[in-house]
Amino acid sequence: MIGRSKNNDLVINHATVSKIHAVFNYDATDDCWLLEDLKSKNGILLDGQAISSPVKLEDEVCLRFGKEVLVQFMTTKSFHKFAKLYSLTQQDVM
Repeated sequence: MIGRSKNNDLVINHATVSKIHAVFNYDATDDCWLLEDLKSKNGILLDGQAISSPVKLEDEVCLRFGKEVLVQFMTTKSFHKFAKLYSLTQQDVM
């Protein structure tokens, strides 16, 4: 669960995010993540397009919750690649 309420798994404390805004679900059959808007007031954009029904999330898509909160969805593989790159960059700086 995603939203402004402290009871959510992922809390986004922003005025344009609903108390219970959306939900991520993992579909083991298709090995993918789905995102569903839970009738939030300000909606969700997926790569700039409003969603009205559950959507399959592709790697590195851009999500906008409410009017201002931008998030990039990453698979585990992409996240590890990003973390490794970030780690190497930080070591170079120090």
